[in-house]
Amino acid sequence: MRMRGRVMVLGGMCVVGLALLMGCAGVPTPEITEPPVLAIEGLPLPPTIDPSLLPTAQAERADAPSATGATPTAAVSTLPYNLTGYEIIAANTSPGIYSGYSCVIAEIGCACETPIFEQITFDFTVQDKLVFEFGGEGYSGKWDLSRLGVNHWGYSVPLFTEDGSFSGKQLALMTFTDTGFVRTLSAELNGTFVTCPDVFFRRVASSD
Repeated sequence: MRMRGRVMVLGGMCVVGLALLMGCAGVPTPEITEPPVLAIEGLPLPPTIDPSLLPTAQAERADAPSATGATPTAAVSTLPYNLTGYEIIAANTSPGIYSGYSCVIAEIGCACETPIFEQITFDFTVQDKLVFEFGGEGYSGKWDLSRLGVNHWGYSVPLFTEDGSFSGKQLALMTFTDTGFVRTLSAELNGTFVTCPDVFFRRVASSD
């Protein structure tokens, strides 16, 4: 019985040694292949993924410069930088048709009661100037207004009598609103200062 036990042990050792010898002898490792894709009746085969459709590590931004280094052309505004929102509206809708009232100034006072429609153009310049062109039925004019403050413009012109003698000066103040502008006329006539009521001009339509 003892001899059989030893033989069995030795036999086991021989088996282990034989396995080691076979490994050292360079027995080829079996090639690992992917399992075949099996189609189950009634179900489609799983789709294959195109590598080109996979996302990259960092997606390119839509506004990034192109490979050539060119950058998108930005819109450049020709308006002065210090305009208010109401002034920008007037500039962007110019020329336009406006409704308001005409004023008659005399030494005894001023009346603004006659309704009018005028085609008006606003041209804001970078020198803090505003070229104001207006025209109605049978008349037209052009004023060069100067900036007096934020959204405040002023204009003055000398007045003369029929014989050419100086009689005073006319003043105009203008401010812009969301629907048009407010114009206030005044005049100095032979030493008498007359101020007209504020006249609201409302934009009817753009001429463009």
